[in-house]
Amino acid sequence: MSRDFIELYDDDGYRYIVNMDKISFVNVAGRKVWAGEVATLAICDESMERLLSRLVGEGE
Repeated sequence: MSRDFIELYDDDGYRYIVNMDKISFVNVAGRKVWAGEVATLAICDESMERLLSRLVGEGE
């Protein structure tokens, strides 16, 4: 998988492949990610931790 994309999961186990450049807003407390113009994803805690690590440059 390219470094430009991240794999995120919701609480039901559904997988989302998200382009990091398309993320416009992250609500950490609400575990929501806005990607693109219309996509709002409610992700699980583990995915939020992985996303935050990537955003600060410590992740994969």
